[in-house]
Amino acid sequence: MFTCHYLMYREVRQTALHNSFQTLLLVLTTLCDYNKRVAARDNQVVERKVITSTTDLHARTGSRVQRAQRTVHDARRRF
Repeated sequence: MFTCHYLMYREVRQTALHNSFQTLLLVLTTLCDYNKRVAARDNQVVERKVITSTTDLHARTGSRVQRAQRTVHDARRRF
């Protein structure tokens, strides 16, 4: 009788431990996936900022070049 109760107790305890381990594994997997998504999102934001700043730089440089060309053109017209 005692052996039967002990085996049932051990089986229930192992099942509970297994379920706890599975729950912990699920939580860790979910956190890992979340961290990957956040990192990917942050990388996209950084890439967008770099592209935007590069585009702004080209736009500013382009407008300076155009201004310089207009100035030269206006100066030639005057003489």
